[in-house]
Amino acid sequence: MDKLARIFLCWLILFLPSSKSFCLDKDKVFENLKAKYLSANSLKVSFALRNSRLQGTLVVRQPNLFRLVLNDGTVLDKIIVCDGKTLWNYSPRNKNVIISDLVEEEAPSLQNFFTNLLANYKPLSLANENNSAIGSSLVLTLKSAESPSQLVRIYLGKDLAIKAIDLDNETPLSFYLIKKIQINPKLPNNYFQFSPPKGIDVFDYR
Repeated sequence: MDKLARIFLCWLILFLPSSKSFCLDKDKVFENLKAKYLSANSLKVSFALRNSRLQGTLVVRQPNLFRLVLNDGTVLDKIIVCDGKTLWNYSPRNKNVIISDLVEEEAPSLQNFFTNLLANYKPLSLANENNSAIGSSLVLTLKSAESPSQLVRIYLGKDLAIKAIDLDNETPLSFYLIKKIQINPKLPNNYFQFSPPKGIDVFDYR
């Protein structure tokens, strides 16, 4: 092998992407996410909303069980609990809880992202992007199978860990910065039930 060929080979080794990153495509990344999260019995997601004081935790279990705790800074702002049939929406600020039957959401939300959206959306594109809030990421864009104009963007880091989820590019409070995702966390009994505190108004619309 002459000197020029050896130099060219060294350049390939140093500067070409690794086989892992080079082989990634939107379908493989999407299947990886579905295999990881749709197979879980339950998930606990810690998050913050971009450009907002709101942050919280979401615990989801299939099908349609979830508990969302939202804080405004250090103050409890809202608790929303669903047992698959009944929905409790508790507001400490308003000193009330609204009880209703569950109506499946058509619009994307963090509650249905890990159950319905990953199952009912299709990968549209995969690209590298630099974001001021989370830095350099691999961005997987999904489109709804029923409404192709409805898009969801997933920002991925190393090992395809989810860094952020943008459920609506036009709404500032739909960009979730993901702090941590726990798979199959231990949960207490009746975790997806809600008992209203004493002294608050209860509005039951079932």
